Amino acid sequence: MTTTFDFKDGQGSVPAHQHPNGGGWVADTTSIAETAFIGPNAQVGGNARVCGDAQVSGSAQVFDNARVYGDALVFGEARVFGEARVFGEARVFGKAKVLDNAHVGGNARISGTARVYENTRISGEARIFDASECRETPIIISTPEFIVTITDNLIHVGEQSFEFGKPLTLPEPYLSCILELTRPTLEPLPTFWEKL
Repeated sequence: MTTTFDFKDGQGSVPAHQHPNGGGWVADTTSIAETAFIGPNAQVGGNARVCGDAQVSGSAQVFDNARVYGDALVFGEARVFGEARVFGEARVFGKAKVLDNAHVGGNARISGTARVYENTRISGEARIFDASECRETPIIISTPEFIVTITDNLIHVGEQSFEFGKPLTLPEPYLSCILELTRPTLEPLPTFWEKL
């Protein structure tokens, strides 16, 4: 007798089993390493792959042709789908979504309700959070004191987010430093400076 599970992805009930390392449901069409952890409420469907020591936990879902590998973690209510890749030490959590052909690697953190999609490439120490939209690769500037990440709709400075068109309310030394660091990178983008 074949065991089935409905991943709520429009495919109905499909042949599936519970992964021995964590007990989460995985479609028989997936490829999951024995060393990977799939938590009891997590799901991996479609033709997705979870390799190495990667972990999918909480109520996170990985499906379609997505890949999660290395030491990457996908947890909370996060979703990774399409042809997306999450790898290295990257973390995707909260209600964040990584989709299409987006790649998230290095030590990047994607959280909140952020959406990373199309052909975006995110790596290094990038921090994408709140309601960020990343259709294009963000600009990331690291300093010894903080990381500045500029996405399609927000500027992240450390753990704070600022919308374009709204004033940056940072202490003066930080604001001057950010503007000085970003100006050479963004000089060809006059619309960016108009938004500040």
